[in-house]
Amino acid sequence: MSQDTTQNEITRLGLDAEGSFHSYSQEEQKGLVDHLNQALAGDQSLAPGKHEHAHIPISPDGDDLFEAVRDGLVLGHFVNMFTETPRVRFLHDKPKLSVW
Repeated sequence: MSQDTTQNEITRLGLDAEGSFHSYSQEEQKGLVDHLNQALAGDQSLAPGKHEHAHIPISPDGDDLFEAVRDGLVLGHFVNMFTETPRVRFLHDKPKLSVW
């Protein structure tokens, strides 16, 4: 996907098969990043060192948001915050299995 930023800081992501595109403003991105960082700050399973890349905190600049949510862990933990019993189960919460 190609990205371009116009003068009013709207980022446009490339065209899809139907010829439409998706866009977001830097202000929207910063607001979402701030909210996720605050909501998930205490979740140690997303802390640096737990996975190949740190999920939380997310930098509001650049593509860090997209890297952090790519594997679904951040969004899954965010969804689980609002339920009494976890709705999203994670493989990383289980012990690693031996090949033997």
